[in-house]
Amino acid sequence: MMNNGKFYDTCSLLKGVESIFNSNEKFYVSSISFNELERIKTATNKDADVKYSARLLLHLFEQYPDKYEVVIHHKDYEKQIEKQGFDMTDDMRILSDALNSKASIFVTNDLALKYIALTFLDKSQVESIPEEIDDYKGYIEVSINDRKMELFY
Repeated sequence: MMNNGKFYDTCSLLKGVESIFNSNEKFYVSSISFNELERIKTATNKDADVKYSARLLLHLFEQYPDKYEVVIHHKDYEKQIEKQGFDMTDDMRILSDALNSKASIFVTNDLALKYIALTFLDKSQVESIPEEIDDYKGYIEVSINDRKMELFY
């Protein structure tokens, strides 16, 4: 990886959506991610929010063609991954594209892929999109006065 921007995998694209396009920095994405986004957009087993994010991303890619560069996947890129004994999945193909891109930082919110990426990259070269922490406790606390209690019943 060279010192020239960030490379986003599909998971991080779905988490970052508009914030990625709001940056002034050009970024990189694998051609494999476009295939995955198309599958997500039309999948019957995906959450409506994820499907919406995929559709929004595809529109943003169309709207801002100068913000990113697509790294077209080549079978030759996989050799570095295969030498380490990893099975070749779409995630691993995306990682191989990142390793052969001009990007200096690989961004993924896929924890398994993040740890595999550390086999090939320095810790400073692997990042995640910050996620909102859900402070869900499974219940809510409510305080009401006697009058509101009467109305409640």
